[in-house]
Amino acid sequence: MHGSTGQLLYQGAVLAASQNIVVVSVAVRLGVLGNFYWPSKAPGNQALLDLRLALDWYRNNSVRAFGARADGVTLAGHSAGAVLTSLFASQRDNRDLFSQIALFSGGHLFSRWGTMTHQTALAKSEMVSGQHKIDVQIKYEVY
Repeated sequence: MHGSTGQLLYQGAVLAASQNIVVVSVAVRLGVLGNFYWPSKAPGNQALLDLRLALDWYRNNSVRAFGARADGVTLAGHSAGAVLTSLFASQRDNRDLFSQIALFSGGHLFSRWGTMTHQTALAKSEMVSGQHKIDVQIKYEVY
């Protein structure tokens, strides 16, 4: 997980071309869309949900789509992606979706900027929804 695959170091094509692996880059919602919190309609970190949905899809489609195994997944992240990877790996319900993690920076689960309490997340979400008069309606579609 990384905010961008623009740097050569993080381009999966290099790894896939030189190793016998499948590289999947996942785009997750960032900023207010990724961290939006509304107890009854968006009761968690939406970026973590995006990652969960992507890994569920990979597990269910990896053989058919890529000719790859669904097990042996290494979840990797850099910077904010390392924080998201740490948070995802710390949740017991996600542990069947990967076998190991790799963190490529100092960003981790205990970063002050990478985590917030439900109260803080709700206050920020209320502020944004109030400023922009957002009617909170969450709908999930997986393609």
